[in-house]
Amino acid sequence: VYSVRLSPDVTLYFTHFSLAKEVRARQIHEMAELAANTEGEVIILGDFNILTGLSELTPMLAAGTLVLMNDPLTHTFTFHRRTSLLD
Repeated sequence: VYSVRLSPDVTLYFTHFSLAKEVRARQIHEMAELAANTEGEVIILGDFNILTGLSELTPMLAAGTLVLMNDPLTHTFTFHRRTSLLD
């Protein structure tokens, strides 16, 4: 996880979550805790690798302080003819 203070009130976190589901689940919980303990506004971006769907992000979104900006119907990953919502 990289952290960039964009302003005194805004912190940007850039992350790349694991392809392994168990590791990714821990990373999502850790990112949620990190965001909760950050003063001011938080922006999280990166490669989330949510291979089983948006529900994997529930731990980060449950507190209601983070908002998913992706359109859940728009695929973010394309490989040849395969498309999916991963990031």
